[in-house]
Amino acid sequence: GGTWISIPVKRSNSKKLYLKADKHAASVQHRLCVEMAEGRYGCTSVAEKLHIQAKTQSDQDSTVMKDMFRAAYFLFALEIPHTTAWRPLMSTVAALDSSGRIDTYLKKAKSNAHHLSVGSITEILESYGKAMLDATREELSSVDDFAILGDECTDINGKKMLNTCVRYIKNEKIIERFLCVVPVASTTAETIYETIPEQMNKHGLDPSKIAAASFDGASNFSGVKGGVQALLKRQSPQLIYVHCRSHVLQLCLVRACKSIPAIKRVVSTLNKLFTVFRGSAKRLGVLYDIEKAIDNDSHKLVQPADTRWLSHE
Repeated sequence: GGTWISIPVKRSNSKKLYLKADKHAASVQHRLCVEMAEGRYGCTSVAEKLHIQAKTQSDQDSTVMKDMFRAAYFLFALEIPHTTAWRPLMSTVAALDSSGRIDTYLKKAKSNAHHLSVGSITEILESYGKAMLDATREELSSVDDFAILGDECTDINGKKMLNTCVRYIKNEKIIERFLCVVPVASTTAETIYETIPEQMNKHGLDPSKIAAASFDGASNFSGVKGGVQALLKRQSPQLIYVHCRSHVLQLCLVRACKSIPAIKRVVSTLNKLFTVFRGSAKRLGVLYDIEKAIDNDSHKLVQPADTRWLSHE
C-alpha cells in the first residue's frame, strides 16, 4: 500500500525505526505483498527498499542541482545580473523541463531549501569562483617561465581596478590565462607592484620567474627607474618589458592624424559634437531621430580618445 516506500515516516514516529521495520517485515501483510511482487523489486527486505528509495530520491535531487548549476553558469558566463534573473530563469527552465523533475523539486522543497534566493545564487557564484581559482592554481603551479600583462582603469563606481593576465608556453602552444581584477588603493607604481606579486602567489606563480611584462606607456608602468617594470626587474633581472603594441599603434595613428589638417579638423569636430550631444538628453534624442532617418538605426554615442584603442573607428 505504499507504506515504507512512498509514504514518508514522520520525525515524531521515527524512533527505533529499525525495530518497526523488522516487525513489519515479519507481518503476514508484508509477506503476502512480497510473494505478489517477487522478482519485480529484486529484494524483499523493507530496510533494502527504504535504502533504494532514499538513494533514488538523492540521485534525483543531485540531478536537479546539476541542472540548476548549469543554469547559474549561463548567467555568470553571459554577465547577466544573477540576483534579479535567477528566479525567473529557473521558472522558465522548470517549465521547459519535460520530465517535470525540476518543477517537482522546487514545489516540494521547503522555503529555506529551494536555492532560489539571492543568498543561494550568490553562494553558487562564489563556489564557481573558488572552483575556477583552484583549477587555475593547479594549472599554473607547473609553469616555470611566464609573461605578465596588466593594466589599470577606473570602474563605474569610481574605484581604481588592476587587471592581470599571464601568458606562457605549454606543449609548444601559447596559452593566455586571465588572473584577476582587484581594487587598488592608488595607481602608483609602488601600490601596483605590491599587488601583482601578491596575486601571483595566490595563483601558485613564482614572481621571480617572470620572463616578460607588457604594459601601456604610462609612467607608473613603463618608468625605467620607478615604474612597475623597473621594480619587477629587481627580483627578476631577466625580465623584458614590452610596450603594448596596440597602444603604440594607437599613439602613432593619433600623431599621424594630428599632422594632417583635414583629419585633425574632423577629429576635433567629433569631440565637440560629443560634448554638445552628451550634455543634453533633448539634443541626444534629436541626434537619434536624425540617425534613424538616415540609417534607419541609431548608434551609441562614443567619444574619440587618443589613448583608447580603436575609439576613432
